[in-house]
Amino acid sequence: MYCYENAIKRGLYGVFACVLTLVVPSICQANAIVPLSNVFMSGTFVPATILLLLVIVIETFLIRRWIKEVKFTTTVFRVTLFNVASSAVGSIILWAYNQSQQIDFPGAMDLFITMFFVSVIAEWPLLKWFYRSTGLTWKRTSSYALYFNFISYIFVFVAQFALAIAYLSYSGSLDNKTAQKWTEQSLLEGESGYIFYTDNVKSENRSREILKRFNVGDGTTESYDPGGFGIERSWDAKGNVFVCDIRTDNWEDKQKSVFSIPDVKLITTIDTDARYIRISPDLKKVAALEWQHEVEAPRDEVSHFMIGSACRLKIFSTETGELLQEAQMKVLKDGLVWTSDSQGLIYTTLRDTSLYDFRSTTGTGMGLAYAEKGRFPKDLHLYDLNTSSTNRITEGRDPRLVTATNELSFIRENEDRGYDIVRRNMKTGKEQVGYRDLSGRYHAWSPSGNKLLALIPQRNPMMHSNFLTVIDPKVTDDDHKYIVDSSHRGDFRWVSQ
Repeated sequence: MYCYENAIKRGLYGVFACVLTLVVPSICQANAIVPLSNVFMSGTFVPATILLLLVIVIETFLIRRWIKEVKFTTTVFRVTLFNVASSAVGSIILWAYNQSQQIDFPGAMDLFITMFFVSVIAEWPLLKWFYRSTGLTWKRTSSYALYFNFISYIFVFVAQFALAIAYLSYSGSLDNKTAQKWTEQSLLEGESGYIFYTDNVKSENRSREILKRFNVGDGTTESYDPGGFGIERSWDAKGNVFVCDIRTDNWEDKQKSVFSIPDVKLITTIDTDARYIRISPDLKKVAALEWQHEVEAPRDEVSHFMIGSACRLKIFSTETGELLQEAQMKVLKDGLVWTSDSQGLIYTTLRDTSLYDFRSTTGTGMGLAYAEKGRFPKDLHLYDLNTSSTNRITEGRDPRLVTATNELSFIRENEDRGYDIVRRNMKTGKEQVGYRDLSGRYHAWSPSGNKLLALIPQRNPMMHSNFLTVIDPKVTDDDHKYIVDSSHRGDFRWVSQ
């Protein structure tokens, strides 16, 4: 009875040690307890735990096959300690490596062999020590350590592929069910205007982007093909004007083409390599953000933060294509919107404008996910075309205008490092959260300001696609949605005319 109770206690201690080893290294974003790349982000806690338990079971049966003198429960406890030891060593090594270099896990397969030998070296002396009473020699110990780690690694490879295939099949099935459920056409009742978006079509052994216009009133969809190899980079559509890049064989051709719709007749061209464009409400001007350089910020001796793209704001004529005005300040390529009178532009910029002049000399760039919250705040500013003056509005990015309610809509990071869509009254300055937990970058409001058009990512990661979905922010029912396009990947508009 005593041996049985002792084995249970040891097993509980082992499970507790496993949990600690899984949780603690996730703080430094390194967890080497599961043999493969030995790195798991905290978000993969569940699959890592499953693989860990399976590895322990496999290694337990392998050791029991060779060494039968030790009880099964004792073997489980010892194998758990082996994995804890190798995990601790691997986590320390990977954490130290991650301090000096950005790693794309699990894509960093160059560390696979290294982590394999880390596991062998860490478990080798423990195997010898725990089974010293069986007369295990160092030679046999090294053979066993190599053998059962090799089998474990092979198993994890196979298991991860199997789990990946199962997940892709399951997620694809869920996406199909979602597409069938989100058909609540009542969301469009009382709404008007057009939803513009691009769609990928096959043509002449290649795919290309064309423009589509969804009529909210009658539910019909029309397609507009500008020719060439399709739409590339930025575009905008409003009223009967459509501006876009046309992809051609000449990669140096960086002009914007202005078309009339629905006849898709060329009006003029604009000489700009703009990464972001917006047509004014009076349809007479086009605001363009021309790329200047990437914005970086210092991190340490060997890496830097990648903040975004610095651009120059220019205004062109939609009738002649001539340059009408150029702003002197630099802005970010994080959204642009006209005021309702076509005399002002709201753009995104860094609060610390000195970062526009910083040039990094390190080769490794890190995303903003590695920076603490609020380190590089972004603000919305208003540029007055008549006076060329700028004024700060509030903190946020990706502005949109809700003309019916005279509100400015934009995205702001919340306390949980998620994103909220905030609506701000342009007269009173009062703000309220219009929708929480939006994972996508793009959003648009209906002309009435009552419905939200947003991208909802599909579950299948291989599709790299989203549901272009109409949402009522006041309704909490998850199925109360309407899908406009079930395989969308780009930008979109909801305009009144």
